[in-house]
Amino acid sequence: MLRGHGDNGYLFNTEIKADFSSNVYFKGPSKGLLNHLSKSIQHIGNYPEVVGESSNALLAEKHNINSSNILISNGATEAFYMLALLYKKCSSTIFVPSFSEYADACNVHDHRIHYLTNTILSNKLSIETKLVWLCNPNNPDGKIIEPNYILSLCKKYPETIFIIDEAYADFVSQDISVINHVSEQENLIVVKSLTKKYAIPGLRLGYIAAHDSIITKLLAVKMPWSNNTLALSAVKYTLQQNDDNFDLLELLLLSRSLQNELSKINGIKVFTSNTSFFLIKTKHTSKKVFDYLLEKYGILVRNASNFQGLDNHYIRICTQNQTKNQLLIKVLKQWMRE
Repeated sequence: MLRGHGDNGYLFNTEIKADFSSNVYFKGPSKGLLNHLSKSIQHIGNYPEVVGESSNALLAEKHNINSSNILISNGATEAFYMLALLYKKCSSTIFVPSFSEYADACNVHDHRIHYLTNTILSNKLSIETKLVWLCNPNNPDGKIIEPNYILSLCKKYPETIFIIDEAYADFVSQDISVINHVSEQENLIVVKSLTKKYAIPGLRLGYIAAHDSIITKLLAVKMPWSNNTLALSAVKYTLQQNDDNFDLLELLLLSRSLQNELSKINGIKVFTSNTSFFLIKTKHTSKKVFDYLLEKYGILVRNASNFQGLDNHYIRICTQNQTKNQLLIKVLKQWMRE
């Protein structure tokens, strides 16, 4: 889905005044990190570490697991494609709607995909594929799966490998991660991202946590030097320095307020989320809403109609600051009245 993601304002000849399309923390990277990266620019004359060995060790220390259980990647997306390659021509279950790159990676590597539109929590759930791809919290609707339930699935289906995308696990109030179970649970793989919380998606930083036998196999298919010098330098800085401008409580309060205000507008249905992004369904088509907001006000939202399982009336909203949130509320109120 190369043309279907958020943060795609570069495709339009319009000044973007408020970007609700990308699930990246709205305050942007910290000043300390930006200063660190400006000083690190001198090191681009040298090759980076082949597979980010130092970063792997730091990430393992962060999660209190062995470095043999961690492999850094060029964003979470590279991780999905590596995993799809590792299990080439296998069968995969994907719950929809969810992040499209799971299916894209599986299609590239000839997987037989089984889509399930019913909830993962269904009592009638039956898994018959080699892989299961889960996003927790789920993109685009923010739904959460309790970690104990994920672990119960791993034990119930020991021949199935469960790939858990925790890119947004930092954006919910409770601890939902299962990463500390990867060393003993051989059919559990966790993919995480450093770009959302620290607001550095342009650096492409993700990592895989899994049993060491899986990491060993992944090293055989990983492209060398896939993480550049600045990205690896950012990993070390964010993990070693106490310089984090991420305020989860503020973010969740803003999100709750935005969801509440939008839910009061006739013609808009809000699907409640426990994180900073959520779905709305409007009486107008997604394209009509998208075009109106962009062309009239320079507001960019995520047209969610290309998520499998959603129709052409869905928009995904990612919470911004109070001023931008109020602008969106005001504009949508006015338009729906008209």
